[in-house]
Amino acid sequence: MQMFVSKGKRHLPNFTSISEPKSSLKHIKLPIVLYTEDDEYIAECPLFYVSSHGHDRKEALKRIDEALTLYLENNEIEPSELEYDRDEVLEKSKKLFSEFSEPEDELPHFDYTEIEIFYLDV
Repeated sequence: MQMFVSKGKRHLPNFTSISEPKSSLKHIKLPIVLYTEDDEYIAECPLFYVSSHGHDRKEALKRIDEALTLYLENNEIEPSELEYDRDEVLEKSKKLFSEFSEPEDELPHFDYTEIEIFYLDV
């Protein structure tokens, strides 16, 4: 079982000094696709169909970090089993956008990045 730690909620140095040695803190990288829609930045992780938004890129990334941390805490995901391919992630995002948008909506420019989610094995 893992306990996930959002960078936005806890300061990692303080968190690791509470009860766990720093070496037990692990991290996973998750793919994030960003695009703009109606003057908002949308950040989504197509692996889990989790998304968030913000007024700028930084806010969207902070919110997706928090959303993914909550999702992972509540869904018994084994971080070591996560695999993904950048091109497949982008294609999945394009497909999702097309499925949930109006036919006349143009496909936006998709920007790929990764975020780190920290966790402890407990």
